[in-house]
Amino acid sequence: ALSGGAQPSFWECKVVDFSDTSQSRLPPAYDRLRGLTVGIVGLGSLGSKVAVSLARAGALRFVLVDDDALAPQNLVRNELDWLSVGFEKVDAIAHKIRLVAPNAEVLTVTVQVAGQENPQVAAMVTDRLAACDLVIDATADPAAFLALASVCKRSKVTMVWGEVFGGGIGALMARSRPGLD
Repeated sequence: ALSGGAQPSFWECKVVDFSDTSQSRLPPAYDRLRGLTVGIVGLGSLGSKVAVSLARAGALRFVLVDDDALAPQNLVRNELDWLSVGFEKVDAIAHKIRLVAPNAEVLTVTVQVAGQENPQVAAMVTDRLAACDLVIDATADPAAFLALASVCKRSKVTMVWGEVFGGGIGALMARSRPGLD
């Protein structure tokens, strides 16, 4: 008996079977993303969203490069939320990618491309990016663009460059495909 004459509450529950993982909601053409390694430099408003979107689309291998920690004022445009404030953006985005794709392989490097960095670290980053199938420059930094364009041209790696304007009022995008553009 319930105290105070209260009526019992009942809920209908269902068991949902998620064991069938053979059904993909992605187009078959997206299967190709599983075999590619994507380098993303700059994990701010553009790079953070692109990284997680690519994981949702099926990409499983990433090289993430950024030199910044997430600050509260970054939350307006970043893919990350308050749980990541104070953490390095590369680590927070790697975590977010693994929440979407638990079997993703993510290499993170906290460094400023084209900055005054340790030459060995800069060479390691260059080598890792040169081994990617696609490099995305989301830094909006001309010096980083020139460095990355040089690496991609020399290594014959496709590169996409993008910059989103403050307030999200527009953007510039470009690509370079070896032998095509």
